[in-house]
Amino acid sequence: MRLVFLLGAMIFGLIATVCGQSASTDSIAIKRTYVDLGRALADNPNVYRLKLNKKKLKTLPPEIFELRNLEYLSVANNKLKEIPPEIGKLTKLKELNISGNKLNRLPGQIGNLKELKTLNLNKNVLEVLPHEIGELINMTELLLWSNELDDLPDEIANCTSLKTLELRGILFNAEQHDRFFKLLPVTEILLSPPCNCK
Repeated sequence: MRLVFLLGAMIFGLIATVCGQSASTDSIAIKRTYVDLGRALADNPNVYRLKLNKKKLKTLPPEIFELRNLEYLSVANNKLKEIPPEIGKLTKLKELNISGNKLNRLPGQIGNLKELKTLNLNKNVLEVLPHEIGELINMTELLLWSNELDDLPDEIANCTSLKTLELRGILFNAEQHDRFFKLLPVTEILLSPPCNCK
């Protein structure tokens, strides 16, 4: 009787493992990263990840904003000078990478991305951040390395989930450094040495 019970338990465990692997495999397939916008649009609404790096994009194709289930969007290393307000329609985004472009500003609608965890804006020419950046209360990582920022808005203090703020390669003075640490006392803030400027 005990042997039958043990055999039954082993078979049940084996079935559960196989089913678990199948479910995991299906999950990976669903979350695959698309690198062609046409294919992504054809598979909409089952598209969660889109990567259009190094496509020489000067503007974001408006069709991207039809992909309302996107959780990950990367348009790094293009020639984008602006992000349209429609970015605010992608409310399920958790990671947005716009690094290596020519952005000098962000639209206020960036604040609509309430689920955003990582915002990568490294290597742009951003001069200011919109006040709406403070609405990204679930953001854990904000990467701004090598931009042209003069300062940070007070509203960034609302980003209480922020674990890492990357500001290296930007000229800030010692007074600004102190202000940033007061605004975000529990955030790891990465800074270049302060300058005698501003």
